[in-house]
Amino acid sequence: MKILTICDSFKGTLSSKQIGNIVSTELRNKNHIADYVSISDGGEGFIDSFSEILNIEPKELITQGPLPHQKVTAKYLVNEKIGFVELAQSAGITLIEKLAPYETNTYGVGEVIKHLILNEGVNKIYLGVGGSATIDLGVGMLEALGVKFYDGNNCLIKNVSQKDLRNILHIDSTELFELTKDIEFNVMSDVSSPILGPMGGLRVYTPQKGATEEDLLIMEENIKSFIEVVKKEVNEEYDDGLYLGAAGGINYSLKHFLKANIKLGISALLEIINFEEKINEYDIIISGEGKFDYQTLQGKVIKGIMEYHPKRLCIICAINDLPESDMEVYSIVPGVADKEESLNHPEECLRRLIRTIEF
Repeated sequence: MKILTICDSFKGTLSSKQIGNIVSTELRNKNHIADYVSISDGGEGFIDSFSEILNIEPKELITQGPLPHQKVTAKYLVNEKIGFVELAQSAGITLIEKLAPYETNTYGVGEVIKHLILNEGVNKIYLGVGGSATIDLGVGMLEALGVKFYDGNNCLIKNVSQKDLRNILHIDSTELFELTKDIEFNVMSDVSSPILGPMGGLRVYTPQKGATEEDLLIMEENIKSFIEVVKKEVNEEYDDGLYLGAAGGINYSLKHFLKANIKLGISALLEIINFEEKINEYDIIISGEGKFDYQTLQGKVIKGIMEYHPKRLCIICAINDLPESDMEVYSIVPGVADKEESLNHPEECLRRLIRTIEF
């Protein structure tokens, strides 16, 4: 048999790459041809994942970090005319010691994008979003790409961040549009929420970035003000919507200013690796995640793979919360171990599980 493993991480225990290695080793011991693809949802590890998938070495660029005057070294990839950018490399929450949601911005992300266009000659960019320290709606990125923001006195605002959104009354995007007119932008996101509302990115994720309940109210007004200016001066067609609340709202600017295609992370990844062609090469596809439940079928890795209709799809997981599913699902708990053992010895438990499956 020829078998491909393309599995999400078992959060807190095994990474996608570790799972791929473990499963492939066990399958080869059974004399099968086994390959794997490690995956990333767009957050931390996005560049490392695609570096392995495409078999190319990352490049580095010194950029601004999440805070003005902070310098970081950001990794990026170039594959022919396609560039790969990981937001977390230059605007990630792990890059700052003290949370500062009003002050952080995505300027460094824009610097990487600009470098790819001017110095690497790319015409298509994949941007992995996730793990951000920001809630600036991507204005820092736009500033680095040439957008000029003005206040009510027609004074230029520099180092734009969350705190400045309400002060922006005029926007000059001329330089941005000239720079990016021939560039296709694709965003990988596993967050499908809008920016505002009870389940929006602001309410759900910003407290993790240091915002209090009082801060959320202020930030919400700042965001609403900026959205109204964008609708009036840049693009009346779009408002807040699905996916736009990801990574501090950067998808809002990517959609409105750069006409980015925003997709679920797995959908974009499968497209990049030409999964439509690969699917016919393999007799079996193995996928899965830590917990198999109703959310699995709402746009995660397995859902994306199912859309390609593999010959046989085997799902592995630690816990199966859909025991009545008609899908082929194999779970560690309680199949080969209890919950405590699966957490303490995840590799051994996964190996045991794979040995029980008939291929």
